[in-house]
Amino acid sequence: MPSPSRKIAIGTGGRRGYLLPWHEVPRGAASGRGELDPWWPGAPRGARVRVRRLSRFEAVALLRAAYDDPDSARNLRALVEGPSVNGWDRESTVERLADRLVGGSLVLVELHEAGPGWHGTGFTPPRQAGDATDGPTAKAWSTVLRVKVILDDGAPLAGAVVTLAAPDGQNHEGPASRRGEAELANINSDGPGRAVIRPGQVPRWRWGDDTMISSEHIFDFSFGPPIAADVATGATRTIVLRRPEIERVEGDALGFALDSALLIPLDDHLAPTPALATALARLQRAPTLRLLIVGHASADGSASSNDALARRRAECTRHLLVGERDAWVRLASDHGSPADVQRLLRYLARVHDWPTEPTRVDGTVDAQVEAAVSAFQSTYNRVFDADILVDGVVGVETLGALFDVQRHELRHQLTALDVAEEAPRWFTATGVASAGARVLAHPGIPAANAAPGQRRVDLLLIDDIVAWREPHGLDRLYDVARFRTIPIAPRTLGRSDLVVQLVDHYGRILAGEPYRVITDEEEREGTSDDQGVVVERGLLGGFARLVCGEAVIVVDDPYHLTAKQRHDLVPPRDHGDDDDDWWTDGPPPAADDELDDDDELDDDEFDDNDDPADGEDD
Repeated sequence: MPSPSRKIAIGTGGRRGYLLPWHEVPRGAASGRGELDPWWPGAPRGARVRVRRLSRFEAVALLRAAYDDPDSARNLRALVEGPSVNGWDRESTVERLADRLVGGSLVLVELHEAGPGWHGTGFTPPRQAGDATDGPTAKAWSTVLRVKVILDDGAPLAGAVVTLAAPDGQNHEGPASRRGEAELANINSDGPGRAVIRPGQVPRWRWGDDTMISSEHIFDFSFGPPIAADVATGATRTIVLRRPEIERVEGDALGFALDSALLIPLDDHLAPTPALATALARLQRAPTLRLLIVGHASADGSASSNDALARRRAECTRHLLVGERDAWVRLASDHGSPADVQRLLRYLARVHDWPTEPTRVDGTVDAQVEAAVSAFQSTYNRVFDADILVDGVVGVETLGALFDVQRHELRHQLTALDVAEEAPRWFTATGVASAGARVLAHPGIPAANAAPGQRRVDLLLIDDIVAWREPHGLDRLYDVARFRTIPIAPRTLGRSDLVVQLVDHYGRILAGEPYRVITDEEEREGTSDDQGVVVERGLLGGFARLVCGEAVIVVDDPYHLTAKQRHDLVPPRDHGDDDDDWWTDGPPPAADDELDDDDELDDDEFDDNDDPADGEDD
């Protein structure tokens, strides 16, 4: 039987409240069913009992309100054990009892009375000894409309503007607390109410926070119109807003040099074309996704210059992705630099074996750089069957040729991934956006934690149902979204056959010549036959190299040289604090030892333009 010493005032008209240890509540009463007698002798006929465990917010609010009544305050203090309880202030008592209510050692028992004395505004029960409702200060019965607004990873939406409409017609609007809670108290009728939420500042999603919170009220995060939910009075109602999930292609190869707007390889093993091919492949395999290219800049410089540079980076990526040659050449002419060309020439030399090593990357054009440019122009003419001027000068024709080489590599990546070359589906009208330096280190994007990581583009794959659009601002999208990294698709060519005839620089057949074939997936050894022919069937992987003595035959893209006399590389020279790798070729062979184009390989035995369908590796 509830003890009168544990009764508290929670509203008098037909409603009483008791704090009881959970083990003292009979099973039938705890479920809201069963007879109240003999557990509650003298309970009015037709009375209803409800047993509740409270949230901390609700417990503190109820206890503070009850403490305003002297009898209830005395009963509350009596529930707190300890020799110094008489010296405790109101907040100490409330906090301790709230801990017990939230922990479950105490529960709230509410008795709702109904009968002849019931009137819409409340019920005044007969006087009973110990009633907290005795006296002229008795309070009218009331309830509360309370909501908690959180994101699906548990982060509270503190500061969100919440409008509450009670069933009795009362309304209240204000910011949510730091726990995301808002309430409308002193409501004099139970029933359904309404909560309208306008999200404010949103805590960013943190890498690894994959917990999904469940609730009876779950909505997709709205970037525009407010969210409205029907909620009932009484207990706290939790409203969960789902973060939109956005896929982001792994960005290690999508970086830019300082002040550069051209997307070119910054490292021998970090070409951007695999990342671009990965984005196109993902788009074709997921029809609801749309692509958004977001440019970023470091925090150096003014906001306006950073924003312009970031946009040019996004536009350059788009030009390369969709084959906008003239636009790329204009951008490179207006905003490129000799250092950008040097980086691209060095990449072609080290990865694709073109004779274009510029020896350094410092933006200075001298005889060595001009020679590398001339070598590029000459090789481009031969491989692409073109006739650009070979003069060592980087003009519009040469910039167009540099674009062609990158596009050809991208097409080769798409072929390897079995992806058709189609225009992307854009998330916005242009598919590009600039974040400038506004989106700095982001906990959901590990590659963006360092300052150099801001000189990049993000390839974002966004479902078309996401409500974000450009007027809402990129900062908001990065704050709200849950990012998922898409790894760059490995380049796979499948199995291929290698058939090559070995000859020396005089055209003599090299019969019985030992060789090694090396790909990125396997390595084989053998000797050529009596006609100098090497036949390797069913090779796995790409970037095949056939090593025979001092010669290395590179079998990869059609624009590669098929044979090249390698020069010994000397150690890098010390050039101060420059982080770029500086290399120089050793002394070239004597003039009569150099390979002529006609002597490298017999055209009948190996043709750069062989069709892959013939079963032989290009």
